[in-house]
Amino acid sequence: MARFPKREDEIHALINRMISGYEAYPAEFPNADPVGLRVVRDEYENYKVGQLCKEAWAHLATEAKDQALEALVFEMESQLKQSEVDTSGDAMELELIGWSDREIPEPANAPGQPRLLEIVSEGPGIIDLDWKAPGPGPFGPPRTYVILRRMESPTGWSPWQDTTIAIQTRATLTNQPLRTHLEYRVVAMNNAGTSIPSNSVAAVL
Repeated sequence: MARFPKREDEIHALINRMISGYEAYPAEFPNADPVGLRVVRDEYENYKVGQLCKEAWAHLATEAKDQALEALVFEMESQLKQSEVDTSGDAMELELIGWSDREIPEPANAPGQPRLLEIVSEGPGIIDLDWKAPGPGPFGPPRTYVILRRMESPTGWSPWQDTTIAIQTRATLTNQPLRTHLEYRVVAMNNAGTSIPSNSVAAVL
């Protein structure tokens, strides 16, 4: 007996085959309702198109934000260099704008475990992840997060590999492998060390 598929693309392929078969062989399947199947399929496809459009806009918004951040950093660095010239490098005066050569104390402890990793949205080759910062405890503050990924193959799961880093507790990953079982998790890092990994989430893009 055939098993009902679990993957979204396989479910979509199956309903198309069902509709085609019911319409081509009405005598063999007198109680089938291909019209009703078309209605629910079309409704699903409309929602799917809407989802993909929203994800595409989210991706474009992320790229625009990153470009704006680059422009912001460039302008800030230019202003700071000019301020260093204006003050002849006087640390007291530069502190007035939050800029000095005082060393920031290094955290004494590695950060805690990132929490509640989840998939916010996904699409072909794109996945948007969100998680919570480590909870309170004897941990140091995170400086950055690293998103790890592994892939399933006929011989088993690949080792966990770094995919990207994030400063905030959210990341949009693009150009991800298609039609492959993937798992993601997050670790927090600072100069004192690396946290234990967050929970894992699975996806097929």
